[in-house]
Amino acid sequence: MGEQPEYGFDIDNFIGTTEQRNNWHRKWAQFFADHRIGLQLKLAEEKGMFFGDIETIVEAVKERLSNHQQSQSAAWRLMVRQRLLHHERSHSL
Repeated sequence: MGEQPEYGFDIDNFIGTTEQRNNWHRKWAQFFADHRIGLQLKLAEEKGMFFGDIETIVEAVKERLSNHQQSQSAAWRLMVRQRLLHHERSHSL
C-alpha cells in the first residue's frame, strides 16, 4: 500500500458551527495536530479552559502520531463520509 501524498481537503468544513481548516499537509500527524487538536485547544482557551501551552501540546501530538498510518480502507471510508457530509450540507442550504 502506497503512502498518501498529502492530507487535507480542497475546502474547509464545519463541525456544528465551528469551522475546520483543511489546508493540505504532507504529513497526517501535522495536519491532525495543527487543524484538529490545536484548533480545539484554542477554542477551549477562548472559553477560559487551559490545558497547558498549546504549541507544546501540538508538538507532542505530532511526535506521538508521527509513525501512525491509517489503513487504506479507513482512509477511504473517512473520505467518503466527508464528501457525503459536504454534499448533504451544500444541498440543504
